[in-house]
Amino acid sequence: LYKKNNYPTLSWEVPTASVPFVLSPAAATLTITKDGAQVYSGTGAAQTVSLPAGTYAYTVSCAGYVSSASATLTVSKEQADKGATLTGISVTLAEDSSAWKTITVSKTPDSATVTILDAAGNTVKPETDGSYKLLADGKYTYTATTTEIGYEDVTGDVVAVDNTLSINLPKVQSLEIKTSATKLSYYQGDTLKTDGLVLTVHYTNADDQTIEAKDFATKGVMADYDFTKASDASDVTLSYKGAAVTYQVTVEE
Repeated sequence: LYKKNNYPTLSWEVPTASVPFVLSPAAATLTITKDGAQVYSGTGAAQTVSLPAGTYAYTVSCAGYVSSASATLTVSKEQADKGATLTGISVTLAEDSSAWKTITVSKTPDSATVTILDAAGNTVKPETDGSYKLLADGKYTYTATTTEIGYEDVTGDVVAVDNTLSINLPKVQSLEIKTSATKLSYYQGDTLKTDGLVLTVHYTNADDQTIEAKDFATKGVMADYDFTKASDASDVTLSYKGAAVTYQVTVEE
């Protein structure tokens, strides 16, 4: 487009009309083209698109649903010049049943809370019977947490065998000191230094893991000690998920 004296018309100077769209499902993508070229693409349940005068084609698509047939809309010059808002367009897609699978979740312990996320990080809500409806070719992850003593939280990819996702939270059996702390001598009133400490965690249902001192706080390893009294063998007790291990240090006056 050009103005008088052959100056180009800037995009913000082109008059447009607003076209509201309401889409279902909310994850649907709206694509608008003009003369075969894409002029707009957006995802969401409610979208309002500003369009100059012209005739456009639009489609709506979403994974797991049958895409809409191409339809047309026209913005007249008068509507664009007035900045009018056109009558809203609603599109509801039909579900493609062949694109979905239903899985159940088996978990230990029963107290665990399971959250399933899709590839975009959106939480998948369970069905009324507790099962989950997932895209057959979709990628999903899960997180399982519990406040029950002795268990660690766990995350992983959703891999269903016979339409069942089995989740076993690691259960801590015992702790062992793999590497001793660098500092083993203290004075009364000192604060414990755990530098160098490495714990081995033994499980009832998983391979051993180690926790380094730098990760104690984030993992939730707790230390109990009393350096108010002088002693040649003052106990330092480390606890984690209901298990504990003790080592001794000297405390001088």
